[in-house]
Amino acid sequence: MFMDSFRDGWFRSLTRDELPELVAHWKRLSAESLRRRFLRPMRDADLEAHARKALGDEAEVIGWYHDGVLRGVSDIYLDRRGAEAAFSVESGFRGRGIGKRLLAHALRRARNRGCQTLMIMTTRENTPMIRIARHHGARLEFEGSEVIGYFDLKPASLMTHIADLSEEEAGVLTDMPRRMGRMIAAWLPETRTEGTS
Repeated sequence: MFMDSFRDGWFRSLTRDELPELVAHWKRLSAESLRRRFLRPMRDADLEAHARKALGDEAEVIGWYHDGVLRGVSDIYLDRRGAEAAFSVESGFRGRGIGKRLLAHALRRARNRGCQTLMIMTTRENTPMIRIARHHGARLEFEGSEVIGYFDLKPASLMTHIADLSEEEAGVLTDMPRRMGRMIAAWLPETRTEGTS
């Protein structure tokens, strides 16, 4: 897990100004993937409203980037009782262990925020997510077409905080050239075409 960011992509937290990237990631998911992620059909307006909530004060979003594009997401909702997390990985990037790594990041982040439990929800047919949850020690409850997974979290340690900070810094450094390019482009004046006043 440590220094995952230097493998085939990188992990880092999203900021509020990256709401369009988060919505664009969800829009690239198939209708079935969206249903598995949100447990209901989602319109564009629903995705935008959910992205605002995910990037709000009581939640955190950890993204997985490949070639500078957000391709996987774990959004984590925190409160005093515990945390709830949800996951999405674009179809072309499944089967590479990204979901497993996103869940590991979510579990560690929740521990570091003082949560004692983390809950996930998915559908019965989402066997990859169910398998990942079992791998990480979830207690699973099957209720109709839905599956709820509960994780009991150990208290945070110095090592979990160091791993979180190191991973975040690695992701920020890896992503810096892309972000700097966007900032410079935003600051540069528009280029005027020759012959215009």
